[in-house]
Amino acid sequence: MQKLVTAALMRTAFVGDADQLGDMTMETNPKRYLFRMILFMALVAGLAVMLVGPLATAFMGNPVLNGVILGAFAVGVLYIIRQTLRLMP
Repeated sequence: MQKLVTAALMRTAFVGDADQLGDMTMETNPKRYLFRMILFMALVAGLAVMLVGPLATAFMGNPVLNGVILGAFAVGVLYIIRQTLRLMP
């Protein structure tokens, strides 16, 4: 039963025989999503540069907590980019 469920789930994301994992290829191109991710991050960085004064003032309200939050955000972004890069053939 579990093999059937796994095979059905894998057929939704891959093309090929679900019993032969080595022969599967992705239907979508991860480069397109990587480009969108980088474009969005560039837009957010540009907005942050334009608002650097108010953001710096708000950040200094509690720099330790805000530093931990920014650090966790950075680690998460890098992890998701790494996972997207691993989808490349």
